Amino acid sequence: EVTGLYSFSARQSLSAVLCDFNGDGRIDAALSGRNKTSSVLVAVLSASATSYKVIEIHQLWFDKTKIDFAAPTLSLQPKSSRYTYGDMEVRTLSLANDAIGIQYQGHDRLSGTLWLGEIYYWDENKKVFINEWFEAPE
Repeated sequence: EVTGLYSFSARQSLSAVLCDFNGDGRIDAALSGRNKTSSVLVAVLSASATSYKVIEIHQLWFDKTKIDFAAPTLSLQPKSSRYTYGDMEVRTLSLANDAIGIQYQGHDRLSGTLWLGEIYYWDENKKVFINEWFEAPE
């Protein structure tokens, strides 16, 4: 169902995104996969002109006895994109660099929609990926 809704491109597939997360002009990668107990999201970031480092961004525990477990669906969130979110306190996120979007299928599995559920973006000062969650559409 998800593959029919997803926009494949040279820079994104269901489990990989290629873009510049840290703003150094070099292509980085985000990859989702699994180990024995978790869904894992990692990034391969350029550390210099000749080296890269692997950073574990997120690890979500899952019940391996359930058949409906799936790795996250990744999407490219381009530099300069703006997102408004929040209920009681409305906030705006403006991306300084490209970021990773995690997409989910809508509440009604027959509705045929993917929605942006969260974004991971690189914070150069803290040297970590920051996560922002978005509410499911009504």
